[in-house]
Amino acid sequence: MEIIFVGLACFGVLLALGFITAFTLVASPSPKMENPRDVFGFSLLKPSTKDTEIPDLRRYAARDGEELAYRLYDSSSARILIFVHGSSYHGAGYSALATAISASGAAKVILPNLRGHYQSGRRRGDVDYIGQFEDDLIDLVEFLRREGLPGPITLGGHSSGGGLAIRFAGGGHQNIASSFLLLAPIIPVSPAVRDGSAGGWSSLNIAAPLRSSNAECRRNTWV
Repeated sequence: MEIIFVGLACFGVLLALGFITAFTLVASPSPKMENPRDVFGFSLLKPSTKDTEIPDLRRYAARDGEELAYRLYDSSSARILIFVHGSSYHGAGYSALATAISASGAAKVILPNLRGHYQSGRRRGDVDYIGQFEDDLIDLVEFLRREGLPGPITLGGHSSGGGLAIRFAGGGHQNIASSFLLLAPIIPVSPAVRDGSAGGWSSLNIAAPLRSSNAECRRNTWV
């Protein structure tokens, strides 16, 4: 009987330690990260972006009060490119691209870290509801306006960030952006996505096509 009691006590201690460790890993701040490698080869872009310092993280408050992170690459252009990173990554991985675009005078570049990603928000890897990423982008644009950046918005993204830009373009706030820039966007059911849905990670809802007369089609066609 005493052996059983000791065994149960040891199991309880191990279980408690497991819960404490898991909670510590989730709740603790992210460790300081070294400058990411240029895995995409953007440093080869002109103007040269080699040995360029990555701007410090800045923060803006989302509508729920969460402090979300972004980086700003200033430029002589009034246009603002908000470029969203891919899944499980963060904005600094696109620093060479942002530097080349801003240095060329094409646009100021904002590299947000999506909620739940590197040092953005208190909970890692999660959102509260479907559509919260879009709400966070709207809050970012409104924050930039308050900061005195009135230029037209281009919303861009790579991989799942490009997929998010497509989702944003098809939503109720697409007029916030005047243009969209997609870099290898993830599009469900396309050959680029494993098994068409990445094991259920992504899905696509296709609206039924609108029926229009030939006259309407001609009238609504841009030449």
